[in-house]
Amino acid sequence: MSVFIPMSLLSMTPPNLAEAVLAESVSSLALFYDEGCPACRFYSRRVRLQATLGQLQLIDVRAEPHYAQLLAGAGYQIEQGMVLRVADSWYGGADALQMLALLSSRSNVFNRFNFWLFKSPRRAKVCYPVLRSARNSLLWLLRLPKI
Repeated sequence: MSVFIPMSLLSMTPPNLAEAVLAESVSSLALFYDEGCPACRFYSRRVRLQATLGQLQLIDVRAEPHYAQLLAGAGYQIEQGMVLRVADSWYGGADALQMLALLSSRSNVFNRFNFWLFKSPRRAKVCYPVLRSARNSLLWLLRLPKI
């Protein structure tokens, strides 16, 4: 199977090329995460964004591993944390959590707590490594391989 790559993409550096390919294949509001991780699945299914932003596209990188390669090419390691696309901006790990908190609707207890906890960049950066370690431990206990 051949893939058409526009000439404008051929002149890009590898991170920019991977980001451009990703941008062409997903909506402008997308969350890349690991559905196999119960904590990631819980979070991604409960976070609610403000209605004016539109629908958040959830992309399970475990089920669609080609996204992991594209994300890696753009400089994001899915094992280091979820990745969020908002328009032309990309956020990884703690930055993704903070941005999701800022964009959340605060329509229920989970989203209000999420906003309170992660609205601060400092708190997000302190909490995220702990959450990532818990995720890695959970995957180990469930005998799930890394993506």
